[in-house]
Amino acid sequence: MTAQDVERLEALQTRIERHHDCGELRDYFEVNQQIHGVIVGFARNSVLKASHDALLPRVERARLFALSADGRWEESVREHKQILAALKARDAERAGQLLAHHVRRTGDIVADTLTQKEATP
Repeated sequence: MTAQDVERLEALQTRIERHHDCGELRDYFEVNQQIHGVIVGFARNSVLKASHDALLPRVERARLFALSADGRWEESVREHKQILAALKARDAERAGQLLAHHVRRTGDIVADTLTQKEATP
């Protein structure tokens, strides 16, 4: 990542934190989507970018749903801060681990919530 790439991510992070603090979930989510796309784009891997762009719309509703789960929104903000810190430190391995956890956590929340709703009479 270039210094300009880091600055762009920092600006997006500032926006999601502001939207979080103001309780603007939809605005937060839209900037969150941008952050994920920007990070993928920084890899400068056209196959990865095309795959991400094809899959993202398919999981958009589930990702928004997960943010509505108790405590997930705050957790997501913290995870984004950690990912940004790792990227700024040029620690690709740590950034990858944090990003993988972030994505898995969202999936786990969606799966757990759906399982609970199915079990409720």
